[in-house]
Amino acid sequence: KAVLLLLRGPSAMVNEDDFKVAVTIVFALLILCLLFYAVRALCLIGSIGCCIADVCKCCTRCFCKCFKQDKEGGAVATGGAAAGALDPLHRAGNWGALMLMICAIFMSIIWQFYIGEHMDEWKLVRDAWQDNCDPDDGDYPQCAEYAATYRVSFATVIFFLGMACVCAFEPRLHDEGWDIKFFAWLGIVTLFIFAPNRVFDDHGYVWPARIGAFAFLILQQIILVDFAYTVNEKLTEMGMREGEDGLTPPLLLLLGISVACYSLAFAGIVCLFHYYTGCTNSDAFISITFIMIVIFTIAQLFSDPALGHNILVSSVVA
Repeated sequence: KAVLLLLRGPSAMVNEDDFKVAVTIVFALLILCLLFYAVRALCLIGSIGCCIADVCKCCTRCFCKCFKQDKEGGAVATGGAAAGALDPLHRAGNWGALMLMICAIFMSIIWQFYIGEHMDEWKLVRDAWQDNCDPDDGDYPQCAEYAATYRVSFATVIFFLGMACVCAFEPRLHDEGWDIKFFAWLGIVTLFIFAPNRVFDDHGYVWPARIGAFAFLILQQIILVDFAYTVNEKLTEMGMREGEDGLTPPLLLLLGISVACYSLAFAGIVCLFHYYTGCTNSDAFISITFIMIVIFTIAQLFSDPALGHNILVSSVVA
């Protein structure tokens, strides 16, 4: 009542009930205005999302147009398109998956090194992020940083497993709808923010991920060895074909690639010793890696040439 009297003034002759009705109407109008601007803000956010989706879609189409491979010198026509026309969906799935993986890598890095340790400051997710990662523990904040990376990794695994299942029944979906797929992946990552750490740490996702990573590394080594042997054979054949004595340009290129690979390998080992020392397991694995590189390189150099030895394979694997 004091507020009403202050607003009305001492000499006001307005009825108190009428004044209350007027104030109620004013507040109702203010609330409607706020709701209106809130809806406009949501529409603006939606428009921004649509723009981002269009940009992603255009990027995938531009990439697939730039890297489209022609067969026998002519463009491949799909879906009844005329010869020479570019299919906008050609290899869009490959480039869309690559772009999503790049986004996942950058998100993991940013989340781990800049955001992860501050997630428990958000009350809504504090319990989830402090699960098996208490600030009083000695592993904090590393456990929170790792948990951030695990969330992005698990979301990416679920996304691609779902894609594999869907594309098994409808292969064309591999190339379509990457704007929607990107936001679906982002939605999975957002949901995982509220999931407890035990879903992702040693009690859940981490061990299957480690086993899968080991299997992938073995497969990757096989692919790299096959690729290195192919490149070595091509460059050696080109070098011998020129009929010159000594190191021909293809052989020099082969030697340069080998030296570059070894340089990168040893630089990486030095960085590992510099940044990841102090842990017995880390020191042991880094040392074993360095020793095995030296052993296999020596074995390649002194093996029988008839067995197809070459230094490029050792350098690539290193």
